Amino acid sequence: MTWDIGTTKLQIINNLLSAVDYFSLSADPQGYYRTGPYIEAEDRSPIYDLAQPLVKGPGSLMSPTWSVDHDIYAIPNRMVAVSSASETAPALIAVVTDEDPLSPFSFQNRGRWITTVDTAVDIVDYTALLGYARRRMTMLRNQAVDVDIDHLYLPDLVIDTAVTFEAGTISGKFTVHETSIVFSPGGLSSSLLRLVGT
Repeated sequence: MTWDIGTTKLQIINNLLSAVDYFSLSADPQGYYRTGPYIEAEDRSPIYDLAQPLVKGPGSLMSPTWSVDHDIYAIPNRMVAVSSASETAPALIAVVTDEDPLSPFSFQNRGRWITTVDTAVDIVDYTALLGYARRRMTMLRNQAVDVDIDHLYLPDLVIDTAVTFEAGTISGKFTVHETSIVFSPGGLSSSLLRLVGT
């Protein structure tokens, strides 16, 4: 694998992690870098199973004001990933489709293919490429519903974990896409959550 001059070390590390189907590098609240084999969002168990601090109610630890963003128009129901070719090996192609009759974005319910194509994907083999395509499809789908919340500091709330969120008309399993910690008395942390399986 090669990179252009000026590519950051973080981008190189994340490219290498993606090539072996691992999570991107992130930092936990203690400042330690973390990664691991990629797990589909649907297969991640929500943290805080007993106490649900992100559910509206007397035990809630989040601000009563939050925002939600919906963007469902461009959600693909077919993802095509094409690996980089070399002098000795042709490019590999992996295709992931949504043909689930219960999915609102499937080919059956939309009546047409909405395709996203990623080319020149640096990957080690077909299995990793297929994992990349599934991960990209999930990521693009989960971007359809973003919830931005403020909350008390929660040490287990780290990037890529799954949580249960419920407030207003929005409820379900979400993954943590971004989170920030405020180190000031009375300050609230903030997190961006993305709905799983829209």
